[in-house]
Amino acid sequence: MLTYVQGGIPVVICPVTCGIFEDAIHFVHRLSKDHRADIIELRLDYIEADLDVNELVRLCSTAKEILGEKPLIATFRTYAEGGETPIGDDRYIALKCAIAKAGCASYIDVEYNRGKNVVNAILETARVSKMKTIISTHDFDKTDSAEVLLEKLIAMKHMGADVVKMAVMPLKPNDVLQLLSATVAMKEFSPNTPLITMSMGSLGSVSRLVSGVFGSVATFAAAGHGSAPGQMQLGPMRDVLTIISEASGVA
Repeated sequence: MLTYVQGGIPVVICPVTCGIFEDAIHFVHRLSKDHRADIIELRLDYIEADLDVNELVRLCSTAKEILGEKPLIATFRTYAEGGETPIGDDRYIALKCAIAKAGCASYIDVEYNRGKNVVNAILETARVSKMKTIISTHDFDKTDSAEVLLEKLIAMKHMGADVVKMAVMPLKPNDVLQLLSATVAMKEFSPNTPLITMSMGSLGSVSRLVSGVFGSVATFAAAGHGSAPGQMQLGPMRDVLTIISEASGVA
């Protein structure tokens, strides 16, 4: 599911960032019929549900049923990584494990920086429940060197998730090159590991357009309110990807 649509053209993931349960369901309905969005990410940290695990699991179940064959990523982005809501480790583990056990998503996102014990607890439950996982990390302050980024990507892969995701904030143009260089190096190191990488903000927006060339299998685009700085709108993103595919002879 998380692989290139055509050759080096990445799939497009569209986040749902509604705060009200009913609004989120309405938005999922809309995206279920939008061919421009390949995968839907349900951002549970936006939902005003007082971190009620049962309610959030119910939302995921409803969304998955609506989407049918279109994949769903269940994400609770924590406050420390740019999300909307703080959450403790115990509740974080409980939520992700409940989603895995219920089978109400195609993937669950697990934050690498929550620590080894938290990540392993969730990944173990996900494996038993046959739930695919994305291990992710987000740095909103800086971009490390390509060597340091590669080391982290390799460490994340060794945790055992199905997909590895990294987002960093560039402070200068060369930072975008550092991220793309690390992406290429990781693809060479582990060709069969699905990888999602991006530079954030306006400076990093180019990485969202050309990431497939460097080894990233997916990019994010917003259908309204985005979930991270630098996300393009879904329509223009698709237009640019189409141009890239035609220029490269893929389409």
